[in-house]
Amino acid sequence: MRTKYEQELLELRRKTDRISQSSDDTLIDEPPPPPEGAKAWLFMVSAFLIEALLWGFPMSFGIFAAYYKDHENFRNDRYIPVIGTLTTGIAFLGAPIVVPIAARYHSKQRQMIWAGWAICVASLIAASFATKVWHLLVAQGIAYGLGFLILYYAMLSMLNEWFDARRGLAYGILFGAAGISGTGLPFLVQILLTKFGFAATLRAYAVALVLIIGPTLPLCRGRLSKVQRCKVEYKVLKNPVLWALLFSNLFQGLAFFLPGIYLPTYAYTLSISPARATLLLCLLNGSQILGQVLLGWLSDWVNSFFLLVVSTLSSAIIAGLLWYMATGFMHLLAFSILFGFFAGGYSVLWPRWAKVLIDHEPTELWIYGLLAFQRGVGNIAAGPISVALIKMTAKFAKENEAASFRALIYFVVITLIVSSLGALSYFCPQIPAQHKRFITQRK
Repeated sequence: MRTKYEQELLELRRKTDRISQSSDDTLIDEPPPPPEGAKAWLFMVSAFLIEALLWGFPMSFGIFAAYYKDHENFRNDRYIPVIGTLTTGIAFLGAPIVVPIAARYHSKQRQMIWAGWAICVASLIAASFATKVWHLLVAQGIAYGLGFLILYYAMLSMLNEWFDARRGLAYGILFGAAGISGTGLPFLVQILLTKFGFAATLRAYAVALVLIIGPTLPLCRGRLSKVQRCKVEYKVLKNPVLWALLFSNLFQGLAFFLPGIYLPTYAYTLSISPARATLLLCLLNGSQILGQVLLGWLSDWVNSFFLLVVSTLSSAIIAGLLWYMATGFMHLLAFSILFGFFAGGYSVLWPRWAKVLIDHEPTELWIYGLLAFQRGVGNIAAGPISVALIKMTAKFAKENEAASFRALIYFVVITLIVSSLGALSYFCPQIPAQHKRFITQRK
C-alpha cells in the first residue's frame, strides 16, 4: 500500500511523462518536499510561535479586564468583558466561513497569514490609544479577532499538508504552545500593566509580535505550491457519524470552560489564599499541555473513538470525586492537574475525526472549523448557564458557600458523561474498516 507522498510522486511522474511526450521545452514542476521532514518542522517553529503569542494574548484578557475595571477612563463599564468575548468568539465562530475561502484560494494562504498578522499588530497599537471602552471593543476585540481568524485557518491548512501520519502529534504540539503561554503570560502581563499601564503594555506586545513572529513568517508556507481550487464537499453533512461527534463536542464544550472560570472562586470558599488559588488555575492550564501532546501523539496510533471515551469519562470521574468532594487545597491541586490533562486533550482529536469522516483536506479543515464553532458556542453559553446554576443552589446553601457550586459540578459531570456517548458512532457502518482498528497501522 502506497503512502500519500508516494501517490503524489506517482501522479507527478505521470504528468511529467505526458508533458515530455508532447514537448521537450516544457518546464516540469519540482516534486513537493516530503511530509513530516525537516521543512515540516521548520514550519512548526513558526506555527508554534503564532499559536503561543497570538492566541496566548486573548487567554490573558482576564488580567486586562481587571485592570480596565479600575482605570479612570473605563471604570466599572459593563461592556469590558465583551472585549475578550469578541476576540475569542470571532476566532471560533468565524471558522466555518473562513475555511472554505482558504480552501478555494489556496495560492493566497500565505498572503492571508501575513495580512492577519499585520491586522493583529495594528489592532494592539490602535487599542493603546483608547480613551473609551468602545475603542477597545473595536480594536482589541473585533479587529484583533478578525486578524487572528484570517491567519489561523490558513495556517492550519498548511499544517495539514505538512503532517499526515503524525498529524495528531503536530496538533498536540501546536495546542501545547497556547497552554505554555496561557500559564506564564498572565504573570508577565500583570507586571507590565502594574508598572507601565495598558498603553505601554499593548505597544510592547505589538513590538514583540513583530520581532518574534515576523522573522519566522517566511517559514510559514504550504508544502504544495500548486493546488487546484478545491471546494468543501458538503455531502459529509449526510454522515451520521459527523452529527454524533458534533453532539459529543457540544456537550464537552459546555463543561470544559467552567472549572477555569470558577476554580479560584471555589478555592476562596474553602479559605484557600489568593496566591494558591492562582496556582491552581496555572496548574489547570499547564496540565493541558501534557494532555494535548500525549493524546495528540496517541491519536496517531490508537483509535480516536477510544480516546474520546478516555478523555470525557476520566474528566467526569475526576470532577465528581475530586472537585465535588474537595475539602482543601490538596484535593483541588489533584483536580486541577488531572482535569486539565484529560479534558484539555479532547480538542486534539478533532483532526483525526475529520480524517475518519472524509479523506479530503479542505473538507477536513471545514469539519475542524465546525467543531471550533461549537467550542465558541460552548464558551459563550457556559457563562449564563453557570450563573443560573449557582444562583439556584445558593438559595439552599446560605451557610455553606462552597455548597452553592454543587449544581454546577453536577452539570459538569453530567455533560461530560453525555459527551462520551458520541463514541457510540464507532459502531456506525459509515466508518471505514481501517478506522475500526484499535491500533492504526502506519508506515
